Amino acid sequence: MKKEDLIELLSSIIEEDAVISRIYNLFHVYYKYEIKLLDEIVKYGIQNGFFDVEAPGDSDKLFTEIKWSQNNISQEIILNGHEEVIKMVFAKKPKIPKLFTCFLRNNCLALQKGIMYKLISINNFEYTRLVKLKNLNTANVETCFDDSAITSSENFEFMKINEKYNCKIYLFGYFDEDGVQLKYLKRVKVGSKNLIEVLDVLGNVYYVDDTQDSYGAKVSYRFSRMDLIQVDNCIYPDFR
Repeated sequence: MKKEDLIELLSSIIEEDAVISRIYNLFHVYYKYEIKLLDEIVKYGIQNGFFDVEAPGDSDKLFTEIKWSQNNISQEIILNGHEEVIKMVFAKKPKIPKLFTCFLRNNCLALQKGIMYKLISINNFEYTRLVKLKNLNTANVETCFDDSAITSSENFEFMKINEKYNCKIYLFGYFDEDGVQLKYLKRVKVGSKNLIEVLDVLGNVYYVDDTQDSYGAKVSYRFSRMDLIQVDNCIYPDFR
């Protein structure tokens, strides 16, 4: 891949409203830069809480320029983000765990266009059904309730096993300090329903109710079930 093509690709997938870790813009990457290393650095930062997601004032930070040399190849990244984060990740030069291989490109695109899932199985009951979905970014398998057919003929029953779909998963529960730790990404609207988009420690994106308890970089949430609320352009009937 040519240097110009690489810059264009990275610039197109990292935009202000698709922030994973408050990295607003990646302007410049020298040719031969290892994209996978950047992917792992960002994933490492998310996993270890180095990046403040949706923290007030971060967008006003000055651009921070990081330069280093590896194998006699000069490499440069210009980031708009948390200066402390950059120092922790780059100055200390931590070893990036091989476990964190979720790609930056996939994650950024996912936050803009939705998360792609593969339908693994369907278990039908009298008034509902359970669907198993595999997140194609994180490989996580989710078991979700699909109640869409109860109240509308425009529902999710068009889904077929082994096919891939752009899905949104809702966590049914409430905010609780002893719940699962999540990071606030942004406020969204699914149909007529106001929700917030949250990220767990494994990089999975979910949706929860938008209430006064949801504001802040980190939230704790206790939930009892997962519900499928959108598949491609089809929205759960109660949210329309």
